[in-house]
Amino acid sequence: MLHVDHQGSADGVLQPRDVITNIDNLPIANNGTVQFMGHYRTRYDVVLGNRYIGDKVKLVIKRDGKTLNLEVELAQWMPLVSRARYDEPPHYFVYGGLVFQTLTRDYLATWDKWWNKAPKEFLNYYYLGYRSPEQHEVVILTQILADEINVGYAHLYNEAVATLNGRAPLDMEDFVRALTSAHGVVEITTTSGGMIMLDADEVRKATSRILTRYHIPRDRTPGLPGSAPAPIRAMP
Repeated sequence: MLHVDHQGSADGVLQPRDVITNIDNLPIANNGTVQFMGHYRTRYDVVLGNRYIGDKVKLVIKRDGKTLNLEVELAQWMPLVSRARYDEPPHYFVYGGLVFQTLTRDYLATWDKWWNKAPKEFLNYYYLGYRSPEQHEVVILTQILADEINVGYAHLYNEAVATLNGRAPLDMEDFVRALTSAHGVVEITTTSGGMIMLDADEVRKATSRILTRYHIPRDRTPGLPGSAPAPIRAMP
């Protein structure tokens, strides 16, 4: 194995470069398959299909030339890119007219035939990305709401955020918290090499203007740091 997901079932049990040779008393072949139910040869992780959170799975591994017998307690899967979020609105934050969101499968699905048409960078995060102590989510810049404060940045959309003031954001909450408390010039870089520089105090002055122009009730998803209840509108 190449990596271990941060806070995943195997975190603290398995290590990169461990070789899993047996799962729940089923030998794993060189091509990563097992003889399931005595009849079907299929991927080794099919064993997890009839397991639940809290169940324990026995593993036999090779580590540094030694054979080890281990046990993993299954935890909730928390991928870097969330799969379908049922009945949960997307997490977004409007900052100086720049719309930031968390990368999820629901967002990828806004492209027709998304598994082929969505930005390749996003698909790479979806299929090959993994949670680490430094990154729990991918924050992306999805849209620019034109305003005088963001002139020159219209081409920077559908890109991932690389850093905020020189530091990679841990997740959306971390990103929003840092921007909400920022003063002076903030510097946001994207993974394509784009650089955005905005005056935090000027952004605060422009927020109401931008939200009103684009008929957006609030600048962030409820629950994110600094969020406030949506304004109550008078009935006509």
